[in-house]
Amino acid sequence: MKILKILLVVLIVLVLAVAVYIKFFRLKELPIYTENGIISYRVEIAKTDEQQQKGLMYRNKLAPQTGMIFLFNPIRIAYMWMKNTFIPLDMIFFDRFGRIVAIHKHANPQDETIISSKIPVAGVLEINADETDNNQIRVGDRLILNNF
Repeated sequence: MKILKILLVVLIVLVLAVAVYIKFFRLKELPIYTENGIISYRVEIAKTDEQQQKGLMYRNKLAPQTGMIFLFNPIRIAYMWMKNTFIPLDMIFFDRFGRIVAIHKHANPQDETIISSKIPVAGVLEINADETDNNQIRVGDRLILNNF
């Protein structure tokens, strides 16, 4: 009985350790050069088709200055939506040089309307709604994609 309790505690600690690792160490720093200086975001990378289809769905919050980056190879017109996404987002569309070419502000939670980049892009950065305004992120600013 005592051994089972110890094993259960060890198992819980291992599960928590894995969860913390996934949550914090999977994130990469993404600097954004703006007219007013550098802003750094910690982002999760949606690499696989499955990760890109799920995106930020089913999450109830997103910490400030964090987000998810979607990288496309080859570049293409991006089609995004907010199905099963519970937090409002700003979507930043960028070219292969990291230059921001379009911003969709305040995408509404659970809205299934397609949000398009309208031109081919190398990726999309999703961040909390209003952070593009609050951090003065504009079209023409540049994401530094060296680590991606």
